[in-house]
Amino acid sequence: MESTKPQPLTLLVLSDLHFGNLAVSKEFALPEAPPSGIISGAVSMKESLIQVTKNENVGAILVAGDLTSCGSPEEFVGCMSTLEEIAQQLNVSQSNIIYAYGNHDVDWQITRIPGKESSGTLKELYLRVGACVGDILLPRVNYDDKGPVPGCGLIQGDNFRIFVVNSGYYCSHDQKYRHGKLGEDQRLWLKEHLGQKLDDDKWHVLLLHHHPFNYRYPFEVEDISCLEEGDFLMDLIGKSGIDFVCHGHRHHPMLFTEIRTGWISPVTLLCAGSLAVNEQQRCGGQIPNLFHLVSFESRLDNRSAVGRVKTFEYSIAEGWKASLYDARVPLDAVQRFADVYDHHSKINDLSQVIESCIAGTGEGVFDLTKYEDLPLSLQCMPIRELNKMLRSHLCKQKYQIIGEFPKSVMVRKSRNA
Repeated sequence: MESTKPQPLTLLVLSDLHFGNLAVSKEFALPEAPPSGIISGAVSMKESLIQVTKNENVGAILVAGDLTSCGSPEEFVGCMSTLEEIAQQLNVSQSNIIYAYGNHDVDWQITRIPGKESSGTLKELYLRVGACVGDILLPRVNYDDKGPVPGCGLIQGDNFRIFVVNSGYYCSHDQKYRHGKLGEDQRLWLKEHLGQKLDDDKWHVLLLHHHPFNYRYPFEVEDISCLEEGDFLMDLIGKSGIDFVCHGHRHHPMLFTEIRTGWISPVTLLCAGSLAVNEQQRCGGQIPNLFHLVSFESRLDNRSAVGRVKTFEYSIAEGWKASLYDARVPLDAVQRFADVYDHHSKINDLSQVIESCIAGTGEGVFDLTKYEDLPLSLQCMPIRELNKMLRSHLCKQKYQIIGEFPKSVMVRKSRNA
């Protein structure tokens, strides 16, 4: 059974724009210094994004870090100008452009000033300066509670609370791996705000750049650049009732819902991929540029947030289009999220759907329940997994299947049954 509060909300989630010399398009690069290898003769990334999202009633734009390529002042100004243009076209106020900083948002030229022989104290001071460039140049986020470092704080809307942390604050040019770090001040701030159960009157989102733990990617990859305090963070968000985590950093997209011992409700995590980084930073172009629309719809009795993620990938010839599920982009064009469901629950729900359809007709041929009316446990499965489970289940019962979800599916008894 679902409750009716809080009110529905749609967020436009962008990440890893890498505005500047790592961008794939001149629309996300400095006009006086376009990078080599940018695409040309292509459908506009910016205009196409506006076209496919303008009727989605976007409430806020979330940017999960790496706004820039190297944290330079010109890149920050250019990136924000582009974001503000997109927001204006989508009728989103400037105050609802909410961004986190990533490792590329530290001005590495500043962090190099002390030189290799300087003391650790001096290097740390210049690192702090390099990490503040965006905070100096960009329009200030209207934090309801400003955190202890730039790019950290709480933003509240009519139906959302967004907690933003700066996992790139301690990153520098001489890191071998661009791992994230919160530091003591941000840990204490988070513990103060997430150390107790959050009210369920609003949607609760955590926005940061680095992934909180190593994911199981669909192919072999050395993943050693995650957040240092990931275990601490995951424990906090699960026990406080955070609904959704948006992050970037890895350009490999992923969406999953998790529940752990001691958590009060499941948490859905979205690794957003990259909106505009070049091909070399996306496995040689094997992973497309991506963005997402995250919609929150309702809550289950156990506090689980119910919603869906629409994922779009960029095509030079077509612009932004619905994403296609594959090993490197394991997301359907529309992916539901809700509770965590085990295999036994899914099989039981599928059996009940089939039995109900069989009982409702005296014919040898019948239509299955429409996709949008299936139990949430089945809608939250990747479409290909759902169709595979359906085929396996019905073949054992000597039924033939015509069609596949999410389109209409017809079933009939095999002639040799």
